[in-house]
Amino acid sequence: MVDDDEALARLRRTVAELLGPEGCPWDRAQTIETLAPYVVEEAWELLDAVRRGDGDAIAEEFGDVLMVLFLLGLTGRRMRRLSLAQAANGVREKLVRRHPHVFGDARCATSAEVKETWDKIKRAEGKAISADGLPAVAPGLPALMLALKLGKAAAKLGFDWRDRGGPLAKVTEEWQELRDAVAAGDAGATAREIGDLLFAIVNLCRWTEVDPEEALRAACTRFRRRFGKVAAACTLGPDADLGVLQRAWDKAKEEE
Repeated sequence: MVDDDEALARLRRTVAELLGPEGCPWDRAQTIETLAPYVVEEAWELLDAVRRGDGDAIAEEFGDVLMVLFLLGLTGRRMRRLSLAQAANGVREKLVRRHPHVFGDARCATSAEVKETWDKIKRAEGKAISADGLPAVAPGLPALMLALKLGKAAAKLGFDWRDRGGPLAKVTEEWQELRDAVAAGDAGATAREIGDLLFAIVNLCRWTEVDPEEALRAACTRFRRRFGKVAAACTLGPDADLGVLQRAWDKAKEEE
């Protein structure tokens, strides 16, 4: 049985061979810009495997994440823009610095104390607060997650409703503004109001303790399940009878 260190070293050597002079033309043509999106894609596939509790899929998707990270690191080194050593050393130093209760003399008995210490160190590093006064949040996060984090951050600073009636009323307000924009035929305002409505719904999720990502994912699952029943019962296509399809949809929904 190969241990972790040897397995990682073998994977690194394999990826290095792919990027070598006699390696794969596709891999050799990549840059850190073209490879970075695959990190997100593979991470989401790993998350899906974890959600499903599929042990074999978890191992496979974790392997894909490692493969992409090695590709990114070795390609970055070839481009003289980053390296595995630079990334690994940087994050190791950060872990040591932000865990003084493990690597130093500080004392943290609970997870809450650990989080407080972590945030205090980030503030000292100048990485905790953005110019807008909100805690630093990565702008590249998925939009639902970004909206949720921004809402939580603003709430901690006192910018929040007193009860769940506030965000519910906000959803109603934004919905009406969207209706007005659509009725006016204003494309720019329509896009803006759709964004505002989505942001308001995420805040309502926060107040009702609903994960917006999971809620939307569950809705997608329901849609596919119901549409499958529609497809099995009806003829689909550009000329399909919408009334027939709607009745089949309503029946599928009632069956649940």
